[in-house]
Amino acid sequence: MSEVNRCVCTGLTFAELSRHPAAGSGFEALRRATGCGEGCGLCEPYVRAMLRTGRPSFRALAPCLSGGESGPAGGGAR
Repeated sequence: MSEVNRCVCTGLTFAELSRHPAAGSGFEALRRATGCGEGCGLCEPYVRAMLRTGRPSFRALAPCLSGGESGPAGGGAR
């Protein structure tokens, strides 16, 4: 399984995002400041998990077809 370590839309790595000044203000502030999570949105659960755990990479998630819980944060669809 491959590792996910960046927002593919912006090219910013999770390590770079964790050092961004907006990272201390939460996901929405980081999204506004960097654009991560505004393109395809696939990085959102990973970026949220990075903010919570400090980890710079994660195992790729299998797509959730059942509509149940998904993502490294364990949250369901919003």
